[in-house]
Amino acid sequence: GGGMENVGPVNPSIGSGGYVALNYLIYFTVTSSTSLTSVDIFANSTSMGASSSLVIIDLADNSVVGTYPFTVTEAGSLTTGQTVLIDQSLSAGNYSIGLVDTVVSLYRNTGGATFPYTVSSLELTGHSFSGYPEYYYYFYNWVVGSECSSARTEVVATVTSAPDFALSQTTL
Repeated sequence: GGGMENVGPVNPSIGSGGYVALNYLIYFTVTSSTSLTSVDIFANSTSMGASSSLVIIDLADNSVVGTYPFTVTEAGSLTTGQTVLIDQSLSAGNYSIGLVDTVVSLYRNTGGATFPYTVSSLELTGHSFSGYPEYYYYFYNWVVGSECSSARTEVVATVTSAPDFALSQTTL
């Protein structure tokens, strides 16, 4: 596939919930190489310029794929989230996304989630709070971009000398 797709709930309007500062994860599977462009978060306060980072873990070997810092600049709305830029290429495999720390209090649903959430190259499969499949943690409106590229081919450019050029003066 190619182009951009959105996956996951657009915002917390899927059901009940509240703000928490707990370290729960969303699990996801990349079915074909893609890029995770961004996710939206819903914070309860911008006080003290609360900063944190998201982290993506490759579950094959528990290695950190990347960390993505953010500072809360928008808060209090359950319809308009703050977009956190990720821009991470991901190959096929199983991953988790979570918070590096629990400094920031983010919205999570305690009802309304219906996993899996699926697009052509990625599927949100669940979360780390077992026994509560209706919960949905923190990361809404995922923007996923399928990498669209082809094999490189050689291009040959021929550079030639400029032709002789002569100027003459003419009078009117």
